[in-house]
Amino acid sequence: MLRIFKSKLTEEEFGRKYFGKLEEKVPGLKFISLDGLELKTKLEGHDEMRHLLDNSFAEYKNDPKDLNKIIEKYSNASKELFDSKSAIEPKRIVPIIKDYRFLDETLKLNPDFKNDFLFKNIMKNSISFMQRIKNQQLDI
Repeated sequence: MLRIFKSKLTEEEFGRKYFGKLEEKVPGLKFISLDGLELKTKLEGHDEMRHLLDNSFAEYKNDPKDLNKIIEKYSNASKELFDSKSAIEPKRIVPIIKDYRFLDETLKLNPDFKNDFLFKNIMKNSISFMQRIKNQQLDI
């Protein structure tokens, strides 16, 4: 029987395909690990990078025939992480506001999250922002 549609990739297959495309775009990029949809890479002169592939994999599962287009789009964004020559464009920054329940649930799922660099910065910046609002009586 002729098979028309290729079966969907597993998370690992997707992650390895994603790394392959990213490796083409970033010469010298080294594969560190792939755990579920968390890809870790390293480029000499840069810190180890974590690429969370949840959104790209979800988009792929929704429309498998667009695999190459999806990987191309997301790997282009990941490539920019390693390009220290280009300036950050403020118009591309998207603020994300999370309710306190998000942090509570995150801590329940991963108690070590409090020790994570990201968590410490979220808390520091959130407290700083709230203090500025209180001090300046800003309207939101």
